[in-house]
Amino acid sequence: MKPNDKGDYDEAYALRLLSRGSEQGFRMIYDRYARGIYAASLKMLQSEMLAEDVVQDVFMRIWKNPERFTHVEDLRPYLFKVSKYACLRKFKQMSREMQANKEYVHRKNLATNDVDDYINEKDYSELVKQAVEKLPPQRKRVFKLVREQGLSHEATATQLQLSPATVNNHIGLAVKFINDQVMKQLISLTLLSCFLS
Repeated sequence: MKPNDKGDYDEAYALRLLSRGSEQGFRMIYDRYARGIYAASLKMLQSEMLAEDVVQDVFMRIWKNPERFTHVEDLRPYLFKVSKYACLRKFKQMSREMQANKEYVHRKNLATNDVDDYINEKDYSELVKQAVEKLPPQRKRVFKLVREQGLSHEATATQLQLSPATVNNHIGLAVKFINDQVMKQLISLTLLSCFLS
């Protein structure tokens, strides 16, 4: 049984499509639940960027493992449980990053040379900007539309004629690449600073 002409959501049909790896089934589920997951995540995390990351995490999990949904009877509680755990992982990640930043600042303050002055002056956002410029062209377009211009994943997918799954994948890979690049720069500058001090 397919959804009727009014576009009513038929979860059983969407899940059957999804279990076969259908992008249409994925899109139906995404359109149905993405806003709610975003709102719940935003309430927990108090960060639009992190709430978007949670939505991406949840739907990447769905897209990569469609076969696990073959026997799901009620998707809503499952998705909100997954999103809750994703939020908790974000809290843990933020806690680890805060601790790492404290340690980094402590190490950096021990050095008193020209390189240390350079690190102090080097704007973190400039490192991010440099990393963004190294992204592949399509990934860079997706990242800039979502993170810099504030477009939703759906609007970005429509504008670039991509699927939401592709947009989610690009954002996930872009964020990982940027974090890795910035961390490498900070670590190399810190090591150089310590070596010269």
